[in-house]
Order: sequence, then C-alpha cells, then structure tokens
Amino acid sequence: MKAHFGVADYKFLGAICFLVLFGLMVLASASNVMAAQRFDDSYFFVKRQLLYGVLPGILALYVFAKLDYHLLRRLAMFIFVLMIGVLILPFLPGIGSTLGTAAHSWIVIGSFSVQPAEFA
Repeated sequence: MKAHFGVADYKFLGAICFLVLFGLMVLASASNVMAAQRFDDSYFFVKRQLLYGVLPGILALYVFAKLDYHLLRRLAMFIFVLMIGVLILPFLPGIGSTLGTAAHSWIVIGSFSVQPAEFA
C-alpha cells in the first residue's frame, strides 16, 4: 500500500521556525561575551546549538514525518514497557547517580549522563 502524505501545515512549521530562530537570537545575545572570553568566538554556543540541537531536530522531523504512524501504534505497548524499565534504571546501583543532587534521576554510563524522564 502506498503511503499518502498530506500537505504540510505551513503555519505550524512557520511558528516552529520562528521559535527556533528566536531562541538562537536569545542564546547569541546572552552568551556572546562569555563565549568570546572562553573560546575566542562570540557565536561558539550558537554554533554548538545549531550542530547538536537544530540539525538533529530537523533530521528527527524528517524521519517522523515519513514514518507510518501505524507502526508506532503496533509498537506502543513495547515502547511503554521499555520506558518503564528506563525510568527504573536510575535506582540501580552502578547505573543511577544523583550527580550532586538528592534525586536519583540520572543514568551515568562512562562520560555520558542522561535523565530518563526526558524520553518518557
């Protein structure tokens, strides 16, 4: 069966683009002095945000726009159980960490740390 894709919601896409650009402008305004002092580049943090935030976001938008939502419906129970398991991981010794806070909400594997609530 051939998938039919509708027309993009340009108002919604425009609002997203506006918010991303506004966020980048705020980041540039708020961080240019510190970035210039530490890295000799006033736009260091803006470039990092573009590379590690905006570009992966555009890739994710493309992938999820092309993804058949029926597949997600079939995988919903598996994803639900997986997320419950991921939310339990911070409480396991050796994996979970407080990272200086009282809450056990971080998973630390090597130099990589993440809060599983971000995915759930």
